[in-house]
Amino acid sequence: MNLLSYIKEALGTLVQNKMRSILSLLGIMIGIASVVVLRAFGDGMKAKIIEDMAATQNIITLQTGQPGKSGGGLMADPNGGPVSSTGPTEKTEPSITQRIATEQVFSTETIEMIQKLFGDKIKAIVPVMPFRSNSSPVIMGKESNGSVRVVEDAFFKARDIKLARGIFFQKSQTDNFENVVVAGSDLEREFQGKNPVGQTIYINNQAFTVIGLLEKTKDYATDNAYYIPYQTASKRFGKQKIESIEIHAKRVEDINFLQKNIGYYLMKLTGASDPSELNFNLATNRQFMDMIEKQVGTITMFVSGIAGISLLVGGIGIMNIMLVSVTERTREIGIRKAIGAKRKDIILQFLVESVILSFVGGVIAVLVSYAISAGVGFFVPSISMIISIEMIFIATGFSVLMGVIFGLLPAWRAAKMDAIEALRFE
Repeated sequence: MNLLSYIKEALGTLVQNKMRSILSLLGIMIGIASVVVLRAFGDGMKAKIIEDMAATQNIITLQTGQPGKSGGGLMADPNGGPVSSTGPTEKTEPSITQRIATEQVFSTETIEMIQKLFGDKIKAIVPVMPFRSNSSPVIMGKESNGSVRVVEDAFFKARDIKLARGIFFQKSQTDNFENVVVAGSDLEREFQGKNPVGQTIYINNQAFTVIGLLEKTKDYATDNAYYIPYQTASKRFGKQKIESIEIHAKRVEDINFLQKNIGYYLMKLTGASDPSELNFNLATNRQFMDMIEKQVGTITMFVSGIAGISLLVGGIGIMNIMLVSVTERTREIGIRKAIGAKRKDIILQFLVESVILSFVGGVIAVLVSYAISAGVGFFVPSISMIISIEMIFIATGFSVLMGVIFGLLPAWRAAKMDAIEALRFE
């Protein structure tokens, strides 16, 4: 018999025993679908993170905190070696020397010097000054969910943030310390259907006029913030302290060069001989993205492993059903052996049945996974699920492998039956 004959015979047997066949493939289908759906969810989450952060891959952030803390910031080797990380260390309070060094680094003078030294590779340098307040902004008598950020004019241009309506800060407004504010896109809902531009919000009990509404970005923090000019904030609420500095490279390819050399310059500026002596670090979004991708991948693999248990149960289910089938077809096996069927013929007969069952279960599982993915995308657009071609081939290939593995025992048991004993079976 050729392979096609085995397939035809196996299909005929499976069709004759519909209920048994359905029960057999149900377990494998649930197992494969569980793994595919969870993997699709993990891949979708990873892709969403990469997409959301792609626009900020050219940013180096100079922030407070010793290298190795708060996300593993990096500094340059003072001897000119490659950028290196000190790794996580125990949390300690910064010394007086460290505090002085930090104040020296987070200053307009440092920003100007970095621009002067590396200006040919830098698009913009943006100081970030978080606004500290004991109360939330108030809009139309209600507290807002938005945060307040103090920024300079360069912030919007550096991040390529566009306006949906209104204007950005004008020079005349910042020079005159006017109380103006630009709102993030997601905060439009807080104006109860009215055009935000021209509306008044209260920040620390002072009235600010909304002059612009930003277009939606892919960054949640950007879309949920109110932006006030640095000059106005300093005049109204006291001098604003620079907490971090965003260095926007002209090209992503220059990130490593800038990170290494700016780090080296800052160590010379503060007189430090080792990164651990400092209370600030340089970090890139690429490093953060790599960390997030690794964490998401680990979680996905762990959850997929748990789902794989159901796949194992499905495989055992196929094996049990096939063993029952072998017992029920004992006389048939005896007759086939009596008329010349060899052991390999019997093995192939049952293996083909097992593989067809698991393959069909795998195909149905992929279709079900696509349906679940489409349903989730329709009802919850914020959740992205990606089922790759690679995943489809892996799923179907694995289902076939499960059919072979869990079909071997029933096939071997059928093949080693004695023909005479099998014919006597009632």
